[in-house]
Amino acid sequence: MNCNQVQPNLLEYSRGLLNPREAEGVRAHLETCALCRAVMESEIELAGKLATMPSHEPKADVWALVHARIRAERAPARATVFEKIRTAVSRKVAVATATVAVAATITLVAVNPWQAPAPKPGYDKTTSIKQAVTLMQVQPIADDSVVDTTDAMMKVLEDDL
Repeated sequence: MNCNQVQPNLLEYSRGLLNPREAEGVRAHLETCALCRAVMESEIELAGKLATMPSHEPKADVWALVHARIRAERAPARATVFEKIRTAVSRKVAVATATVAVAATITLVAVNPWQAPAPKPGYDKTTSIKQAVTLMQVQPIADDSVVDTTDAMMKVLEDDL
């Protein structure tokens, strides 16, 4: 065992709370490690000091007192007439805004301005796609210059749709 494995178990070892296998590992390590022996001695000394300290029991109503104090600190000051009116108006504005939003949503769903238009009569999807693919190809015309056919391709697709 190494120091990192032994040190968390030193107090339990000194009290005889480890199982025999763990206790043997800690004992063997302590025989060779002065640092862990010193740590164990300081832990035993601290545990002894803590054991001699008097314990204090809290009052029976401590939680009731804590809750009362929290409620008192969180309680808002008495609202003025202006604040009451402002709160009432704010609620009415919120309800009106929600009503307008719902009405707008229902209208947009019913009208659906984003719906794609129906294809033109005589529209042939296969031919249109073939034309667009042909126009997408970049055609070299000179040494380093090329023709961009994006605009022509978009016109074919717009006309067919």
